[in-house]
Amino acid sequence: MRSENLVLSVLCAAAVVIAVTIAWRGRNLQLVTVRSTGPQSAGAAAQDALRSVATVLAAGLAAGLLVAGLGGRLMMRILAARRAIAPRVV
Repeated sequence: MRSENLVLSVLCAAAVVIAVTIAWRGRNLQLVTVRSTGPQSAGAAAQDALRSVATVLAAGLAAGLLVAGLGGRLMMRILAARRAIAPRVV
């Protein structure tokens, strides 16, 4: 069981490092500006809004999985290992 914990901890740490690396490399990317070509129909405007919402939700889900999910799991493993090594005296 200890080897499984070690493997999971290493995988979580690697995933967090990858997420931080991706975020660091993308810090200087230019923002994409949308230029309106004129009045849009209601359907085209709704489609653009839906596409924007879907993009933001997908990015948030990916970031949440990498940072909150795996990073939180890594911290739980570290805290559990620390508690197992030095149990609290009551």
